Amino acid sequence: MLTERVEMKCVLVAGIMLTLLLTSMLTLAFNIEPVSAAVSPYIAVVPASTVDPALVPGMNYTISINTDYNGSDVWGYEFRLTFNPHVLEGIEVINGDLITEDVGTTVWWPGTFDNTAGTLSYTGSTFFRIGLPKPVTSGPGTLANITFRVVGRGISNITLETQGPERTKLMGYTEGGHGNQYNIIDPETMPDQIQHGYFDNRLQIVIATLDIDPDRLNLKSKGQWITAYIQLPEGYSAEDIDAATILLNDTIAPVLDPKYDFVTNSSEYLTDQDNDGIIERMVKFSRAEVAEYITSVLGVEYGNVNLAITGELHDGTQFEGTCTIKVLFPGDADDDGDVDFDDFTILAGCYGMSIENPGFNSLADFDEDGHIKYDDFLILAGNYGKTV
Repeated sequence: MLTERVEMKCVLVAGIMLTLLLTSMLTLAFNIEPVSAAVSPYIAVVPASTVDPALVPGMNYTISINTDYNGSDVWGYEFRLTFNPHVLEGIEVINGDLITEDVGTTVWWPGTFDNTAGTLSYTGSTFFRIGLPKPVTSGPGTLANITFRVVGRGISNITLETQGPERTKLMGYTEGGHGNQYNIIDPETMPDQIQHGYFDNRLQIVIATLDIDPDRLNLKSKGQWITAYIQLPEGYSAEDIDAATILLNDTIAPVLDPKYDFVTNSSEYLTDQDNDGIIERMVKFSRAEVAEYITSVLGVEYGNVNLAITGELHDGTQFEGTCTIKVLFPGDADDDGDVDFDDFTILAGCYGMSIENPGFNSLADFDEDGHIKYDDFLILAGNYGKTV
């Protein structure tokens, strides 16, 4: 196919006007997976893998399409590629140092970027001469240099085309240019000799330690808040957490109303709750919202529930932490999955007590108001005989 393109170029130079038709239809598929090394001789995206969160939107990112082929019969190349347009935007493609005017007259077809579909169309270069011998050169070298602009955070495969008439190829001529054109590297017969690229500028996710209080949740409680303590690993500071980015299970935002001291007073929201010498960031959630989420969305009325908190530091670094709490069955003071006489006995044994009294049993304080009284008896009576 490339020979035909060169011959058309010859006719064009001679004055016969023909149009070169470059048609390319490719369904974009972003299968995200790191690359593996190709078999030599290869055509490769260089660098093969870039993982760098410092490559922020607005910055340029340049790759090369290289070959390590070291033979002396190279005549030309062609390729096309795809990328993730949500992460990268193509802005420039330049011929490399393999096919140059130092050896002979060249023909250069720079591809066109489609930054909606995420494609660079047919790109190629060959030496140009009517008849034989064809100019040839030696590898290794760079086929082309491609510059992208970073437009988002995420992952992008940079995938060289390996199928069809416009697939990636390195082409040569036998007998020092006096013989026949052939494909030195052709993915149709040499699929292991093409190396694609991988780009990842996602922010690092810091794993935080999460403690939720209470860790045993009574859905009949009259309590107002559920409190979360977020502790970051060494090298990070809880003071840098942006509370406005925090979400519980990607759904519930913490209370940020400045009328509360625990929102505005750093001496309250920065605390060493577990006394390990490391400051934690404390946030509170509406207990009613959390209870509604657990029962209505998660469908849990009793048993263990996994909760996760995600958020960002002020510099954009992401963090996440998980914690397991237990949802108690109202009236089940011994937490054995049913409400029976054993639970009544526990309630009766501490009836009338408040949290400051010796012998106070928090599991019998079903509404969690710090007092064991008639309201707690009504909760137990309303569920007496029930089993989870």
